[in-house]
Amino acid sequence: MAEERIYNSTVLPSRNGAVQVITPEKYQPQRVINEGSQGIVIEAWDQINARRLAIKKLKDVFAAQGGVKQCYREFVLGAAVQHDN
Repeated sequence: MAEERIYNSTVLPSRNGAVQVITPEKYQPQRVINEGSQGIVIEAWDQINARRLAIKKLKDVFAAQGGVKQCYREFVLGAAVQHDN
C-alpha cells in the first residue's frame, strides 16, 4: 500500500503581504528569508532531524528556457554545502 503524505499549509508574512507555504508535515515553516524573481526562500524546522533548513519555493520554473537546468544546478550545489547557518 502506498504511503499517505500529509502536508501543512502555513501563511507567513512577507514583503508583499503574505505567502502561503505548503510543506510536508515534518517541516514547520518559521519565516520568510528572502523573495526574488525566481521565488521565495523560507526558514523551516525539520522535526524529524531536529535542524533548521531553507526551503526554496520556485515560481514557474518551466516558463523560461534554461530554468530547469539552473534549478538542477542549485539543488546539486545546495545539497553539497554543509554549514552552521
